[in-house]
Amino acid sequence: EADVIISLPVLKNHMMAAVTGAIKNVAIGASPAVIYANDGLTRMAIDHSWEPLNNYIHDHYLARPVDFVVTDGLQATANGPLAAGVESLEDAQMNMRLILAGKDALAVDTVHALITGVDPENVNYFTALANDNVGLMDPAKINVVGNVRVDQVCKPFGFPGFPFSMMNPIPRTTVYTDFEAPQVTI
Repeated sequence: EADVIISLPVLKNHMMAAVTGAIKNVAIGASPAVIYANDGLTRMAIDHSWEPLNNYIHDHYLARPVDFVVTDGLQATANGPLAAGVESLEDAQMNMRLILAGKDALAVDTVHALITGVDPENVNYFTALANDNVGLMDPAKINVVGNVRVDQVCKPFGFPGFPFSMMNPIPRTTVYTDFEAPQVTI
């Protein structure tokens, strides 16, 4: 019965969903597992393989999109969601000193993805929500206001390596390495 929903994610990546920002933040935790769980697992958990997880995040978010997002990017985390595959949490921490905020969660998550080295075009729930006109995903249409540009702060966030990479290699296809800002002339 809330008047507004505010999502407060941390700037991090996710080995099963590529990005764990505002949209995924509200989708996981209130899961109707009876609908989305994999029969081969438990009826108490969402199937975290690529397609079912993306479908679930999309469907859940459509039920009630958030009204405002504040992403804590002061101390971000790579190898997400749990600093998997590194010896300590400190090894996964990324000192970014950023705060992302906005009314369009998809736009904020798109910038989040770009900063962490994830191609938003390859995150299925992003493209599905953009196709449903839930928000902006085109970086050319997202107005970023601040004292630095996105291309000045982006860096590749590591994904968990073996044996974690064997669990779900799909997000690897979302990673991109071209951080050079596009050149535009008018």
